[in-house]
Amino acid sequence: MHSLMDLILEGVMNSAESGAKNISVEVRESGNLIRTLIEDDGELEMSGCLFDSSYSTKGPMRGYGLSEIKKRDEKAEIIRDGLYTKLSFQALDDSSLDDLRSALLPLFIPRGEERIDFRYYQDDTLRFELSSDRLEDLDAIPYNAHTIANFNRLFD
Repeated sequence: MHSLMDLILEGVMNSAESGAKNISVEVRESGNLIRTLIEDDGELEMSGCLFDSSYSTKGPMRGYGLSEIKKRDEKAEIIRDGLYTKLSFQALDDSSLDDLRSALLPLFIPRGEERIDFRYYQDDTLRFELSSDRLEDLDAIPYNAHTIANFNRLFD
């Protein structure tokens, strides 16, 4: 079974692979329920099959990430709203976000030109915020030992 953080990474990877330049991730914790919204400006071929296992517009052996999200939340949805695509889902807290440093490191590893904004709320109170722009300013985009060390210092 995929962890909640794995599902969030799957959503971000889908955004990046759709050509998104701006990706926003909002995670809201309320009790033991985590609600996630991933919004991007990438291109999306809307289809009723997006959550089907092995359905992919990206080639063979792809297309399992969104189906894993749907397995965890049968009400998960993807909406195209003007220029933006929004993926929303919720799942029970599985503790995979307890160590934000470890959870966020793979989220910010550069894949292309995308910019990521991440916000984490507990009971509607913003608890943590991080963006590609801030990491760039601090020389902390995690792509080598030096920048990973800078990234880790943000959590000390």
